Amino acid sequence: MSISQFFQLFILALPIVLVIDLVWIGIFAKNFYKKHLKEIARMEGDTMKPNWAASVLVYLVMISAFILFVLPKIPTDGNFLQAIFWGSVFGLSFSGVYNLTNYALFAKYPLKVVVVDMTWAFFFSGAIGLIIWNLNNFLS
Repeated sequence: MSISQFFQLFILALPIVLVIDLVWIGIFAKNFYKKHLKEIARMEGDTMKPNWAASVLVYLVMISAFILFVLPKIPTDGNFLQAIFWGSVFGLSFSGVYNLTNYALFAKYPLKVVVVDMTWAFFFSGAIGLIIWNLNNFLS
């Protein structure tokens, strides 16, 4: 993959991935995370206030990692199930390291958050794998 192809794929994937994840975080899981992580989250009153610079870096790293590490795992003659599988496996690994480290180190990091967040990561990452695979096929 050329650098140009990488950036084209990245730019096309970024808004799609952002919309999906922000719908999850901002609508479906907002109260869940606030309820279970309020004691350790960045809060302003009753509102979670993330570090936006760090949040941007998360998406830059995440999408780059999917392009660099998941896409090559899918055979060129592969199908959408392989894209979903490799995306899900990678995302579960990515999320597992994050969540299980937090659970191991922080007394107030609930097991319920570990399970919900890793489950979301599994499905979300399968979708990212499929999206990036389809976008790559579109660009090829």
